[in-house]
Amino acid sequence: LSSDSSYTTATSALNIFPNGNISGTTPFVISGLTAGSTYDVFVGNNCGGSGFVQQYTMPSGVLFSGSFLLDSSIYNICGNGAVTLYSSVPFGVGVTMYTDMALTILATGYTYISDVSTGAIYNLNSTTAVVGSNTLLVCNGLSGVYKLGGSTGTICSAGQVTLYTNGVFAVGGILYSDSGLSTPVTGYSYVVNTANNHIYNLNSSTGQIGSDTSLACTSNTVTVNSSLGGTLITSVVGISGYTLSGSVAPGWLDQGTHSAFTGTISVTITGTPVIAGNVSLYKNGVLVQCIAVSAAGTFTFSSQSYIISDVLIVSLGIGPCA
Repeated sequence: LSSDSSYTTATSALNIFPNGNISGTTPFVISGLTAGSTYDVFVGNNCGGSGFVQQYTMPSGVLFSGSFLLDSSIYNICGNGAVTLYSSVPFGVGVTMYTDMALTILATGYTYISDVSTGAIYNLNSTTAVVGSNTLLVCNGLSGVYKLGGSTGTICSAGQVTLYTNGVFAVGGILYSDSGLSTPVTGYSYVVNTANNHIYNLNSSTGQIGSDTSLACTSNTVTVNSSLGGTLITSVVGISGYTLSGSVAPGWLDQGTHSAFTGTISVTITGTPVIAGNVSLYKNGVLVQCIAVSAAGTFTFSSQSYIISDVLIVSLGIGPCA
């Protein structure tokens, strides 16, 4: 203790290199310290010299930890890997976040933080690491319905599971099992995207989506999905043979089939977007048209011709059109 007149030896068996690094297991842990107490930690050697003294105060109270996403771009945060952060009270507005268990290193340099357990994105003071207000955006990626398997011969009979991607499903993207986009799907060699029922290769170690195998299961040819908070897709008109079965909220989707047709497609969006977004139309995985969305309304894609096998995706997402 700093108030004591003498030191208590924690160990005399450390080998310390000239550069200050400890030989073998590092760091060396001094146990049995009391929360809220201040200590003088002395490191010396057997060859004489003044040694080194560092004063340290043990944090008081209970230590809280959790998995979080950090970034200075609200558009990129959901695709980042999760990191463990610490605090002296449960996570919430006004809480200071640290990168170490001793609560000495602030989690600075970022303007947004997302709690993986809830997906909610908060503002973060980049200098003080104090959690700010809730942005009302949620890191739930873009959900989709998929099938996983180790063989193209059996995958079509596998059960459907909800998985997540950072944006529209695409070759080269990563498939995640959680809405916070922190846990890649591993252990499977193939994935069926039920939006087009094509079978894709899947890296069993990283979850990266590989090339289309050119094989397919029975197909849904229309998918309507959303990831824009504060809104609902309440109507999709113009896709011959398809009727929206109900309102599509962020993180949800609706699927069906269509017949051959030529014409425009109109999408009605209600609510108040929490951030500027876009509604995009894809045909067979290729972007046909993107329309900016800053408020509720009806948005109409220009007239196109579609054959019965075309796979159509209407996607409402965050951010501007590219």
